[in-house]
Amino acid sequence: MSGPGNRFELRWLPDDLPATRAAFAALAEASFPAVFRQAHALLGTAAEAEEATRDVFREAWKALPGYDGGKPGVWLAVLTHRVCADRLGLARKPVPDLEPASPDGEDDELRVREPDKPLGDHLESLPPLEREILILRLVNGLTTKEAARVTGFEAGPLGQVLARSLRRLRSQLLRHGL
Repeated sequence: MSGPGNRFELRWLPDDLPATRAAFAALAEASFPAVFRQAHALLGTAAEAEEATRDVFREAWKALPGYDGGKPGVWLAVLTHRVCADRLGLARKPVPDLEPASPDGEDDELRVREPDKPLGDHLESLPPLEREILILRLVNGLTTKEAARVTGFEAGPLGQVLARSLRRLRSQLLRHGL
C-alpha cells in the first residue's frame, strides 16, 4: 500500500515514553495493512477505513499497558473489530443469524450487480461480517480460532460462514470467468 494516508504515522501517538513509542511505531507500521484491510472490509470505503485505522492505533496505544503478550495481530484485529462495530452501531445489536435465510439455500447465491466486475467488487457484494471473516482468515492469515475470537463467534459457526462465503464468491467468479 502506498500513497498518503495508507501507512502508520508516528505523529498519531503522544510523545511520552519514547522507547515504547518507537517499538509500538514499528509494530504499527508492520500491522497497518492488515488493520486497514479489515477496517475497509467492514466499513466499505477507504476514507472510513483510514479514520478507523487511526482510531485503532490510538486505542491500541492507550491499551498497551494491559496488553497480555499474545499475538499482536490478533490483539489489533480484536481492536479493529470493536472500533468498526462502534462506527457501524453494531456493538449492541444481536449477532446475525448464521444459517441460510431460506431452507433450500437459495440465498447462498450472491446477487450480481453488474457483469465483468473486478474481484474487489465481488468481495464487496458480501455482507460486512463475511468480508471481515474472509479478510481475517485468507488475507491476514489468522486461524479460525483467532478469527472467532476477533468477531465474537464460536469457531464452528465461523467456519460455516467462511465456507458459505467462499462458495458464494467462487460461484460468482466462475460465472464471470474469473
